[in-house]
Amino acid sequence: MDNLVLGRVMLYAKDLKRMVAFYRDALGFGVIPSRYDPDEFVVLDAGSAQLCLHQIPEVIARNIDIGDPPEPRSRVPVKIMFVIEDVEGTRERLMARGVQMGSLQSFPPLIYCDGNDPEGNIFQITNGHTARN
Repeated sequence: MDNLVLGRVMLYAKDLKRMVAFYRDALGFGVIPSRYDPDEFVVLDAGSAQLCLHQIPEVIARNIDIGDPPEPRSRVPVKIMFVIEDVEGTRERLMARGVQMGSLQSFPPLIYCDGNDPEGNIFQITNGHTARN
């Protein structure tokens, strides 16, 4: 069997500029220059993979309501998990940048915390420890 490697994750965005600013400025991901129209599609360097943000077409986006603060999209069956050694310190730094973060959770040796992006997508920061580590 082929050894598949996760290369990209795509999120569709109602407000692409706001989402790019969040992932670039709050989470620190660099924008990767590309041949794509930056008003439609932006690629960010998320370390071991790329995070792609794709503008939702206006005909669909106008029917999507996003509150302020956004309501977490807890019924979406996908959560992006970012691995970081210092979960507690990273949580504090993200909160200082205005990122909505939940409480720190621990299931030793796993430490994790969920957060929300500006459109309510839930992400997690985790030390990445699992039963197989």
